[in-house]
Amino acid sequence: MTNPNRWAIFFPTIITIMFVKGPLERFSHEIFMKIIPDRKFPIGSDGRAKKAEMLGERIFRLIINVTFVALLYKILL
Repeated sequence: MTNPNRWAIFFPTIITIMFVKGPLERFSHEIFMKIIPDRKFPIGSDGRAKKAEMLGERIFRLIINVTFVALLYKILL
């Protein structure tokens, strides 16, 4: 038996990921490029860019996970 809320869960998830991922990761990348310590990751280094990119991806995953756990909880109520 399939979940009657399958489409209510599936489509908002895909649409949110499509429209939020790029801008949120770019914004997080810019912020982290400013606040990452210069001594450990020198300005202009490849390591600094990779670290900022990784942190941007983590912020995106955190926001998506928190948002959809809350939405799933609301759907289940």
